[in-house]
Amino acid sequence: MAVECLHAEGAGVRRRRGKLVLAIVLVLLALLLRTDTRLIGPVQALALPYQFSLEVWEARNLLEKWLHWPREALPWRRLSAQERRALVRDYFATAREVAWLQAMAQRGLAPPTAEEARQARQRLETLQRKMDSLRPRVEEALEAELSTLLREEGLVRRMGPLSLLWPPVDIRFDQLPKFLALSPRDRILLQGGVLLRGDTPLDAITTLETHIHQRYNLSALVVDLGGIATYPSILSPFYSPAQVTEAMAHEWVHQYLFFFPLGWNYYRDPEVRALNEAVADLAGKELGARLMVRLGYAPPTRHPTPPHAEDFVTQTLRETRRQVEALLAQGQIEEAEDYMERQRATLARRGYYIRKLNQAYFAFYGLYPEHPAAVSPMGEQVRRVREASPSLGAFLRTMAGFGSYREFSAFYQAQVRP
Repeated sequence: MAVECLHAEGAGVRRRRGKLVLAIVLVLLALLLRTDTRLIGPVQALALPYQFSLEVWEARNLLEKWLHWPREALPWRRLSAQERRALVRDYFATAREVAWLQAMAQRGLAPPTAEEARQARQRLETLQRKMDSLRPRVEEALEAELSTLLREEGLVRRMGPLSLLWPPVDIRFDQLPKFLALSPRDRILLQGGVLLRGDTPLDAITTLETHIHQRYNLSALVVDLGGIATYPSILSPFYSPAQVTEAMAHEWVHQYLFFFPLGWNYYRDPEVRALNEAVADLAGKELGARLMVRLGYAPPTRHPTPPHAEDFVTQTLRETRRQVEALLAQGQIEEAEDYMERQRATLARRGYYIRKLNQAYFAFYGLYPEHPAAVSPMGEQVRRVREASPSLGAFLRTMAGFGSYREFSAFYQAQVRP
């Protein structure tokens, strides 16, 4: 009975998705593309050879999604919940082996004989073909599992007799783009950014950052992304299961919030953007952990480094940011940049490597209140609102309605803070 219900629910989501996805794409894509218009024209032109085209990506992937959905709706292709979870585990295990073989090849660690090297290449090609063949059904399986969790949280829209999960969960495994973050040199502020292709080489990245600094007096940094809330969301298949489940939930929360004040004002107000990211980060972790359990994995642990090492990094980065802001307020730009480089070297000696520590680094990562580079109390405030909420769904509905940090702060002072 339970399996039959899951079949019916998954099929219903797929049927509705075909009717709704185009509207979501047009709205979300318009928002994402709008950020490009905020950039300084010459800087964007400088990055053009490496720029990631959202239009091309959406056209290519949405067409494939639409062609795949009708096949999956056929009764004889439906999978039970157990079959879906086994498929997901097989895919992640295959991806892990592919990543290992690719890393060995990139490092020049070839097998000792020509025959063994040939077998390794053949094995890699076989596994890559397997990943390509599994990917569409694995995407559908993960979407169905997360959709079930979201429905359990009551995150549906009522339309007459129907209850609709909006927006439908939709993901795509692909190479993630990188993000070129820009900040003025005289203050810490995310002024704009450009999406770059994920295969942009490091020498091109460093050249681009240097040219932007020298020619346009801007602080620039190219960062790796954990996911991106296009539609479908882009996720890396080579991340761990815990990273993938958290990222897909995180990006869905962004898409959900887009239809409420907290999403409408994302690009208008840096504080709202940070609040939006704090909500997506917290909810993504919670949903991701629950999704891991549904898939048969152990829940993820949250101790990537020893506590004392984490404390050192957090304290160093936050102290650095405060000191940099003080120096910039006095107009001491070069002194602030020299200080950041010394602090970067200090962190590297303690085993925490940051490729480049500059104003753009703090501007980008400072949007995430849980990141060590952030100094805002927002993360703790959002966490306390979640603790005071009866469910994750109730928490998201509450947070979605805030159009400014002032509104959130007033609610927090009146309803949460003792």
